[in-house]
Amino acid sequence: MFVFWKFRFIIEKCDGVLVIENKKKKVMIDELKKKGYDPDPVKAWKIRQNRDEALVSVCSFLLDSGQNV
Repeated sequence: MFVFWKFRFIIEKCDGVLVIENKKKKVMIDELKKKGYDPDPVKAWKIRQNRDEALVSVCSFLLDSGQNV
């Protein structure tokens, strides 16, 4: 999915649909959110990875201790 956002960003930038020059970071981020971009796809991916790893370790612990999940 991250590759799609990169591709979309590049296409919109080249076509002039998305203008990011001479804008403050906050304004640019707000504009990207309005256009449907994820706020930070890398951060969201890392959070999902951490959540999945935590879930796996809890399940492993419960299975090792003999409790039903």
